Amino acid sequence: MLKGTGWRKGQECAHSWLKNHPLGFVGRGKVSAQLLWPGMEARVRKNDGTLEAPSVQAVDTDGTYKDREGTIRKAILNRLRFGKDAQSEGVRTNKIIQSEAGHNASWTKSGATVGSGDDINAVGITLNKLVSDNLGGFRSILQNQGSVPAGQHIIFSVYVQDGTEPETAIRVQDPTNTHKVTVPISWDAGGAPNAQAALPTGDFVHVETIIEPQSDGITYRIILIVKNNNAGALSVRWLYYVRWDEAGNTGDYTYAGGFQGELTLSAFASSYTPTTTVAATRSGDDLAYDKGSITPTTPFTMMLSYISNFDRAALRSGVDGAFPGIWTMRHSSGGLNGFNLHANYSGDSLSWSTWLNGSTTGVTISLALVRGIKYIFMVTWNGVDTTEGFLNGVTKGINAASSVPANLPADYRVGMFAATADHCWGGIAHVAITESVLSVRQVENANAVIRKVA
Repeated sequence: MLKGTGWRKGQECAHSWLKNHPLGFVGRGKVSAQLLWPGMEARVRKNDGTLEAPSVQAVDTDGTYKDREGTIRKAILNRLRFGKDAQSEGVRTNKIIQSEAGHNASWTKSGATVGSGDDINAVGITLNKLVSDNLGGFRSILQNQGSVPAGQHIIFSVYVQDGTEPETAIRVQDPTNTHKVTVPISWDAGGAPNAQAALPTGDFVHVETIIEPQSDGITYRIILIVKNNNAGALSVRWLYYVRWDEAGNTGDYTYAGGFQGELTLSAFASSYTPTTTVAATRSGDDLAYDKGSITPTTPFTMMLSYISNFDRAALRSGVDGAFPGIWTMRHSSGGLNGFNLHANYSGDSLSWSTWLNGSTTGVTISLALVRGIKYIFMVTWNGVDTTEGFLNGVTKGINAASSVPANLPADYRVGMFAATADHCWGGIAHVAITESVLSVRQVENANAVIRKVA
């Protein structure tokens, strides 16, 4: 039995990448913290070969994650939200209440009926059967929740399945109906939704409509992203149309549930957070491992394999710097004392920084993140005076340091660097911190192995 893993030596493992784990590419260097993902449990492989559980902080039961089969499951307190990758996102709030209970009185119905006994379960979410109550005309359910500041975004998402209605719609508007964006949704013969041309009015501007197929092949998540171009804040009304066109028969229906309303600076949706009687805020994901005292004169390499869940354009549509930390890996005792590998956006550049006794040195590169693409980041410290940054195995810069921090109680942290907006917003496929500086060949090998993880 491989100690702490549950697998016997030579046994075939569902995590095929574990058989080719990058313990091989570190050569003779010690592995201080090699984070593995057996199931939902993170484990740290220590120098003596044993496995130890790190702490998972700020992960609560309000959030959800997709398991390896694509089913949406409730998060477990202080456990990784783990599917194909370890999910890592910043704080978000779902403003819509009763997100899976359209029959609740918090939803105003206009020509629509929502029965409490006709729900179906789809990929782990309850979908309600929304029925048009007579011939012709527009039919909808709605909520008034929240206010969007000037220049910020409204993100409205819902999980849907086809019914007998030929055309539905998703809309956000202000209560006066002066500012609104409507996206009609047609349904093809195979039961798939298709977003039609957006219909914007007033100062609500259409940014993007995204339709995401789910794992069962018949459920879809529709995401509508709208920007408030008004000079001031506007109240938000969320509407889902059971029937958008004037045709239709009494009793025509569609399925919808898992409603989510986010009011954010940047234009990308986060994972689903269910609600009941009040809005729910999901905490940011934060994985930490207490190493004890570090010796800054010991060389090390920090590596992170990251899969973005948004496009650079989505971030840039907000204000640069509002989400400064795309991801952070820290080798220090909080604050700026020690070594911090930190990805920070400004304009079209990504930078990582190493703080030494409060002084910052860094590497800046041009990188436009693309949704679903894997990026491998690495930084080395020679234990004396130099840090070097790599992206996908290519050297991107070398920095000389003027001082070395004293020994510090330390931790390794991935995710939330501080109680601000410093978060990963993506999937983490692999993390490694080694007590050695990798050679060029070892860097190449690292990339070859890690690219097999996803």
